[in-house]
Amino acid sequence: MPLLDFSNSDEYERLYTGGFVRERKADILGNDHWALAEALDLQPGTSITLLGAGFGWIAEDWIEKGLGPIECVDNGQWIQENKHLHATLPILPDPVQQSDLYITEDVLTCYGDDEVLAILASLRPVCPRLVHWVSTVTPSSMPGLNWKTIEEWKVLVAPDQVAQRGTGVLL
Repeated sequence: MPLLDFSNSDEYERLYTGGFVRERKADILGNDHWALAEALDLQPGTSITLLGAGFGWIAEDWIEKGLGPIECVDNGQWIQENKHLHATLPILPDPVQQSDLYITEDVLTCYGDDEVLAILASLRPVCPRLVHWVSTVTPSSMPGLNWKTIEEWKVLVAPDQVAQRGTGVLL
């Protein structure tokens, strides 16, 4: 039996609305966003764009601690359709403003290498600093995604920085 049965959309909605999924995500990934904030030396006044922000839960935590301003971007269809139910911050489909720092949150694995390079080519002219926050999930657990080792991501996205989820280490 799966941990969460998403075949019943009412149950799925209840879990999201009740905060269960957010808590479960924290159980799996920890609070690694605090380690990332420390590694990046995030300060109040640093404008941040989170690409792949989901419902903006990490941004909420950072804003609560005085960081930002933060722009949340996620163009996933499901996120856009349900953001009114689960997000307290605006979740934009595309970046609107230029930021000091762009962070891709578990985004790169959703695209092929050529698409990643095209996305980065469009971001680099508007952002002085890009950091790619890459999940430590193993390839066998989620087939069909563009899984690479951290070292392979570093080579592909150079000169950008890469942070491995769960470690707070910038590579």
